[in-house]
Amino acid sequence: MNSFINSQIDFLNKEKQLTQLESSKKNNDYAKKIYLELKSTIKNDLTFLVNVKQMQFINNGDVNNKNLFSSKKINSYLENKDEQFIRRFFYKKSELKNIKADTFNNEKELEYIEKKEHYWTLRWYSLKNKYIKKINILFLSLAHRSALKIVKKFDILLNNDGDIMYSKKVKYSSETIQNNLLLQKKEYKNLIISIKNDDKLEKLNKIKSHYENYKDFNYDYEYKYKKCIVDIEYYNEINNIKESHLNNIKNFRKQIFKTNATEKINLFTKIKIYKKNYDDYRSEKFTYISEIKKNKLNRAHGMQRINNEIPIENKSRTIWLATLFMLIPGASQFIHKQNLKAIIYLLLLPLNIIFLIYSLGIINIGGNGIFGLGDFGKSTPGPDTDGRYYLVEGVLSIVFLTFVLGYWICNIYDSIIVNKQINMGARPHNNSQTRNFLSSQGVPYIVSLPAILSIIFLSLVPIFATVLIAFTNYGKGNDPAKLNQYISWVGFENFTTLFAGEYKNSFAYVLQWTLIWTILASVGGIIAGWAASFLMNNKRVMCKPLLRLVMMLPWAIPSFITILVFSILLGSKQVNDFTQKYLGVSGWRTKESEARTAIIFIQAWLAQSNFFLLVTGIRQTISKDLEEASIVDGTSRAGFNIKIVIPIIATQIAPMLLATFIANFGNFNMIALYNANVIATDAAGIPLKGNPGVVDIFISFIYKLSTTASFYNYGISAAMLLISSSIVVALNAISLRRMKVFKNK
Repeated sequence: MNSFINSQIDFLNKEKQLTQLESSKKNNDYAKKIYLELKSTIKNDLTFLVNVKQMQFINNGDVNNKNLFSSKKINSYLENKDEQFIRRFFYKKSELKNIKADTFNNEKELEYIEKKEHYWTLRWYSLKNKYIKKINILFLSLAHRSALKIVKKFDILLNNDGDIMYSKKVKYSSETIQNNLLLQKKEYKNLIISIKNDDKLEKLNKIKSHYENYKDFNYDYEYKYKKCIVDIEYYNEINNIKESHLNNIKNFRKQIFKTNATEKINLFTKIKIYKKNYDDYRSEKFTYISEIKKNKLNRAHGMQRINNEIPIENKSRTIWLATLFMLIPGASQFIHKQNLKAIIYLLLLPLNIIFLIYSLGIINIGGNGIFGLGDFGKSTPGPDTDGRYYLVEGVLSIVFLTFVLGYWICNIYDSIIVNKQINMGARPHNNSQTRNFLSSQGVPYIVSLPAILSIIFLSLVPIFATVLIAFTNYGKGNDPAKLNQYISWVGFENFTTLFAGEYKNSFAYVLQWTLIWTILASVGGIIAGWAASFLMNNKRVMCKPLLRLVMMLPWAIPSFITILVFSILLGSKQVNDFTQKYLGVSGWRTKESEARTAIIFIQAWLAQSNFFLLVTGIRQTISKDLEEASIVDGTSRAGFNIKIVIPIIATQIAPMLLATFIANFGNFNMIALYNANVIATDAAGIPLKGNPGVVDIFISFIYKLSTTASFYNYGISAAMLLISSSIVVALNAISLRRMKVFKNK
């Protein structure tokens, strides 16, 4: 015991030393050493991070992290607690959410700790937070198992409202319960025969009286008894409404008959009386329909209330049957008497059968379903064999099989969840509860379904096809559109060709220029827009309306026209002669550096109007009082702009900056329309493989590799497209994580 206390004190002292170190290079090695010691300690023994409340449940003499807590100690502790305390551990999901929320909040707090904290101190806080989460989850799992055992031991039931109730079997001996159940079944059979010719209300009253005698022996009988009460109230109210409605209709008819029989009333008065009676009739009909709907709704609410309040007691047979037929869609739902849910599953079943048949290659157009991806039709040569059908239908088969698998998993998962719910004592949701869920929480999913399907077929299918093509030799010489040519799997050969093969230099050349182009073109547009906005905000600038008009020209004129005009101008002999004479530069479309400089400046001009408007708008929201206050404090106008205005604007337009970088990374229009077709060469003057142009970026080079008749290669193009997409996604994800504007404060 003393050794354990000493080790705990030593651990706490080391942690204190680490947290008190200031951030400096001198302390770096020492801080790292302490961090590694603490890390090694908790990796081998988690007891150092166990909180005071959990300390009493630790396994004595066992430092194995998997057996950190003793199940026996947790069992004995929970047995002495009340039902409400046990219920907390019974609902594992909610407690798990609380643990994850605490961990998330602690991680967020680390992001806002002052910079003076040492790097290794922050690392230690993060590691400690992770291990504390692990300990809490481990303890929760054991406590949940213990709670389940106690619930079974004491016959505790939990209804849908979360209330704890004891089984009615506890009050009586098993022999008494068995005799009453047998007697109830006999009486119920005789009752059903005797009430065969009775009307609905008489039947319900007799059934209610029958269950009233047995409701104290079983919750299921109490459930049926209360259901009968709700139904009796409903039908009584419906009968009263119908009777009142029929009486009102009779009165209207009598009034009309009297009006017709009276000859002294003129025609105009009769018409007025008819109109009034007709309006009253319509109002009565509307009231009647509203009352019927209202009572139906009250009945549904009453059934829901009973379903939530009264637990289920005879559950073993239902769970056993539902588990047995779990693999059949809709079967377990029918067993649980969730008919509406079962019908939905059954309606989707034919569609999933068609998807499955198609995926297995039975009703394909020109492929062989999922099996066609094996050799793309090479094993069945012939004039009608086209590997493209095998590829596309193989991709569709993957999507369809994903649907089928998702449908099947949802069915099984739903059955398992309802079985767990019944095992706890809660009744499955009835049809009205399912209908309410679909009409409230289910609406967003139903409304979004067409959009989700469109995204899957218009976006995901081409993406899957591109991924597959990247691992094939699809291209010249292996083009399935031509006779006796087939696609084959080549693994990572295309990627090897790009990174270390014949396309290595071309890939490096295009990648380098793509990154340079993305950065300079984006930054150029941002700087130009910001500069123009700050210039327009200066009181000394004259002719502001005219300057604003000039800055808005890129929006007024379509971008492709602007690019073509610049391409024609900079490609003409007159402009090149002029720039050569006065600037000493020419070849704006034929030389590498000049062509690249030209398209960067053109893109900056096209992009500046967006940032000009955006920055100008945000500047209007900055209070003039703030500027005057900063000037009074001694800040210059330049200092005010740098320290206050620019940070405010940068935070607001951060998403726009990210969108600009992504757009320029794949800006095909600029490269294609400017048309600087000079082929890039290596140091020896030999054209690079694939003939990339001096201004080609990833997307334009991929297009060239896919469309040039002499060397087209879809496999290489797809591999390069995957690499470029991965770069964009990675940069996007990193930027979104680091931008404060996207962080929840």
